[in-house]
Amino acid sequence: MAQGPSEVLERFLYVGSQYSANNPSLLSSLGIRYILNLKGGAYATFPGFNKKIVVIDDYGTQELEAVLPECLAFIDEAKAASSAVVLHCQGGVNRSPTIALAYLMLRCDMSLKAAWDLLKAARPMASPHENYWAQLRALELKTRGVVSLSKEDVWPTLQDQMRAWRDQALLEQQQEKEAKEAKETTLHGDARST
Repeated sequence: MAQGPSEVLERFLYVGSQYSANNPSLLSSLGIRYILNLKGGAYATFPGFNKKIVVIDDYGTQELEAVLPECLAFIDEAKAASSAVVLHCQGGVNRSPTIALAYLMLRCDMSLKAAWDLLKAARPMASPHENYWAQLRALELKTRGVVSLSKEDVWPTLQDQMRAWRDQALLEQQQEKEAKEAKETTLHGDARST
């Protein structure tokens, strides 16, 4: 069974996947009436729900400061309406956690470290793109004058893990190729000696 959205701030801020955000009975049971889609694309509309689409790139190339005002205003609107809000992207791993962290820093006066600790406890699979981490650290420096969370504090990111898996796969392919070449050399050498 698919996991529902993760509650980051009690009965208010949720982070989830596209699947969980498109389940109106689940959303209603959580008091969610506002849905912020950070993935884009067409999806069903449900009566009684306020939806906003703000497309954010999954590869860390989006300038967060360009989209944050629109995202934060929508979350603020949900709060003013006494409604819970879910932020979602494809899997609730990168884009929606990124915007949730910015919200926690800018609207809840949390350090990036405190926001990350809260979010990670609620949604362990959260892993913003390393480029979004850099922008969040820059945002914290700009708004708080300090950076509370280093790259090493969030390492390994999903991208770091993917690079390590790719590098391991490439190494294994190279080792297999070398072993095959060595075996062929040995077989051809044995054939020549007879």
